[in-house]
Amino acid sequence: MGYVRVLAYRTFRDIFSLEGFKIEKFEAMGYIPFIGRASKLLSRLDPRHAHFMVIKVRKL
Repeated sequence: MGYVRVLAYRTFRDIFSLEGFKIEKFEAMGYIPFIGRASKLLSRLDPRHAHFMVIKVRKL
């Protein structure tokens, strides 16, 4: 049986920092339960609580 791991921005930041990476870019998309323009607007205003996150990191 499988399981789900939910990682938030702070967790990503801490894990990458511990492993010697620096976050170069962070983008977020989707804000559940909203759709369309409302979802885009809310994910821009509050990206750390968006549904999908894309993080670009670089090894120090």
